[in-house]
Amino acid sequence: MARFLCVYWALLVAVSGLVPEIAINAGQNKHVDSVDNDILLIAPEDRWDLNFKEANRKWDHKHRALVNSKANQSTLKSPHLWSRNTNDVVSTTSTTTTSSPLPTSHMEANGCDIMDNVCPPYRLLERTEDYDIRWYPSYKWISTIIMSQDRFLSQWQGLSRLDNFFSGQNDQGLSMNATLPLLSQIKHTRHPGVLRELRDITFSLPIPASHQSNPALPLTGDMLVDDVEDSRIFVQSFRARLWELTDKLLRKRAREFIATLRLKGEAFYDRYFYLASYSRPDNTGNNVYEMWVHATRLRNPQRNPQQRITKINSPLTKITNRTRKRLCRGVECPSFQVLRSYKFGIQKRRYFDTVFVSAASNQCEFNSVSIWRGFMPLHLYKHGINSHWEVCETTRPIGIVNIRDTILKGDETLAVNQSFSPSCMTNMTVAFYLPRRLHSNPPSAGIGAPTVKITRVDNLIVYVQTVGGFILDATRSTIEVKKFANRLQQLGLCYKKDEYYLVTYDFLVRFHGRQNEIWLVADRCPVQMKRPT
Repeated sequence: MARFLCVYWALLVAVSGLVPEIAINAGQNKHVDSVDNDILLIAPEDRWDLNFKEANRKWDHKHRALVNSKANQSTLKSPHLWSRNTNDVVSTTSTTTTSSPLPTSHMEANGCDIMDNVCPPYRLLERTEDYDIRWYPSYKWISTIIMSQDRFLSQWQGLSRLDNFFSGQNDQGLSMNATLPLLSQIKHTRHPGVLRELRDITFSLPIPASHQSNPALPLTGDMLVDDVEDSRIFVQSFRARLWELTDKLLRKRAREFIATLRLKGEAFYDRYFYLASYSRPDNTGNNVYEMWVHATRLRNPQRNPQQRITKINSPLTKITNRTRKRLCRGVECPSFQVLRSYKFGIQKRRYFDTVFVSAASNQCEFNSVSIWRGFMPLHLYKHGINSHWEVCETTRPIGIVNIRDTILKGDETLAVNQSFSPSCMTNMTVAFYLPRRLHSNPPSAGIGAPTVKITRVDNLIVYVQTVGGFILDATRSTIEVKKFANRLQQLGLCYKKDEYYLVTYDFLVRFHGRQNEIWLVADRCPVQMKRPT
C-alpha cells in the first residue's frame, strides 16, 4: 500500500511539473493563474493559447493597476465623484450639485478621467432625479461582436480580443494604455420584420485620445473601429456586485429605466441599451456601472400642460369591461366608457386619454385603393420609419377611417367623389391607436417619410353600431351608415351629419367573426320652439 501511494504521489508531481501554472477548478468554467491569482473566464468555443498570461496581459495589468490603485479607490469613495440622485442611483460626474447645471462651452471629463484621461470626454447637459443627460462628441471605439447567449462568458471572450488589440496586435504594432469604460451593447427589442435572430453582444473600448486622429486598425475581421458620431445619451448610474448583475436583473433595470424615460417624455432609441463598466470584470466588490440609452436627434420632451389629457379615475362599469374584453381580446385598446346602451345593440361611448396617428389618403375617390394609400404611411410609421425609430406593437382597432361626407344629409352624391372640389383630398383620413407607452412624446414622421398627424382625444362621444364582414367597401359602408342613421332617428338621438367613422378590429385573413363598427359623432338635439296658442 505504501509503495502504491509513493507511485501515485510521483505521478502527481510529474503531471504538475508539465503544467505548473494552470489549475482547473472542477465544476466551474474557470482557469486560475497560480502566479497572480487572477481569475479569467474562458469561453469553451475559443481555443486560447496557454501563454495568454505572458503575451496578452498588458492591457489587463494596466487596467488592474488603474482601477485598483489607491488613488482611484480614494476617488471612487469620494463624495465629489459619487453623489446619490435616488436611493439606488449614483451620478458619475465630478460635480457635487444636485440641480440641473447649465450647458458649458468646455467638455467635462467623467470620474475615471481623473487617473490619466482614459475615458471619452463629455458635457453634462442636464441632471434629473433619475438620470443624467450627457453630450458626447464624435469618438472612435474599438469593438468586437460575440455571438453567445451567456453575457459573462462572452464578456471574457470579448476582453481577450480587445486585450490583443491593445497589446500590439494591430496594423501599427502599437501597445496602448488601458481605457474605460468597457461598454456592452445589448439588444432590447427586435428589429422590424425580424421574427427570430441569434443573440449577439458587442463589447467596445474607447481608443486612447492620443490615437484618435490616426487609430490603429485590427488585423482580423472579428474587430472593427467604430467612429461613433456625437450624440446625447441618457445615463443612469448604479452599484452592483458581480454575482448580482444577472441577465434577468440587468434587463429588468433596463425596462424600468426606459419606462422612466417614456414617463418623462424623452425621445430615444430603445433597440439597444448599453452597460458601461468602470471596474475589473472579476472584481467582487460593489462595482460601479452605468446604463446608457441614446437620445434621438429630435429630443424635445412634450410637457405642455395644455395638451394634457384628463384621466378618469372612476371604475369602469360591467358593460364597459365586457365590451373592452370582446373588442380588444387582450390587445391594448383606447380608453373608453360605455355611457348608455340602446336596442339594436347601439352604444353611446366616450373616448378619452387617447392618442391617434392619422394620415390623409390624398385621394378624392373612396375605394380600396384610396384606403390602402392612407394605410401605407401608417404602415411605415408603425415599423420604425419615424423620428424615434420606434417599432409600434399592434393595437386595436387596427384601422379607423374617418370620412367627411354628405350622404347623411340626404345627398346621394358622395362628396369624396367630387374630384373638382378643392378640399376633397382631405375628406378621408386613416388612423390607428398609438400604444400608451408613447403618449407622453409620440414620434413624428421619419425623414423622407409621408406626413402623419398626431391627434389627442380627450372627450369624443360617439354612437356605435357593430357590423360584420368587410366594411371598407364604399357601397356596403354607405348602406350600413344610412341604416345606422335611421335607427338613431327612431330612437330620437342626434348626431353630426357631415362625418362618420368606419372602424375595423380584425385583419382581412379573419373570414368569420370579423368585428367592425360604425361611429357617428353625438350632437345636441336642436331645441324645438313651442307654437303660441
